[in-house]
Amino acid sequence: MTRDELLIAYAADKRDFSSADLRSANLRSANLRGANLRSADLRWISAQGAHWPVGWEIYSVYGIGTLRVIHYRPATDTVFAGCWTGNFAELEEKLPEVIGECGDPARAKVEYDAMLVYFRALK
Repeated sequence: MTRDELLIAYAADKRDFSSADLRSANLRSANLRGANLRSADLRWISAQGAHWPVGWEIYSVYGIGTLRVIHYRPATDTVFAGCWTGNFAELEEKLPEVIGECGDPARAKVEYDAMLVYFRALK
């Protein structure tokens, strides 16, 4: 779906953005309540300036290990890392496998350990 199609769909209130490529899209004033974003490519979007309902904040760590970004929503104990989604405990279980795949496992372990401390403090 092109950006023009996206705007047309939004204007027509279809709100079906499944499979849309929203990379680098400026959604600053967009109201996406009820939008179908399943399979939409949301890499590189920015939530800067977004207003989240209280308790629905999402915290992110960028440029860590083999992943570009890891998001954590404490209110639902949900972690989003690339194509993987799980809870905090599942993330802790998965990290040894991910660290082993890194080019510099020692550095990756330090980075991921710092991320765990940060996310744990948010719980």
